[in-house]
Amino acid sequence: MRQNKLWVAALIVAVVLLSGPALAACGKKAEEAAEGTTYTCPMHPEVTSDEPGECPTCGMDLVPADELEPASGEMPEHGGM
Repeated sequence: MRQNKLWVAALIVAVVLLSGPALAACGKKAEEAAEGTTYTCPMHPEVTSDEPGECPTCGMDLVPADELEPASGEMPEHGGM
């Protein structure tokens, strides 16, 4: 029984140590954005900001405008419909 507790403790320590770098990388995206970047809401492109935040309309995170794909205005073809 004691040996099982040691394995569980070792597993927990390993998970915590291995997840550290992944969690640290989560906050880097906003820090890495270049100055002068315009942020916009993916659902409301008319909402823009000079800094990251939330859309006042829907609450989604604002993303750098250059990450969004421009709308081509064309409908995709649906084969067989």
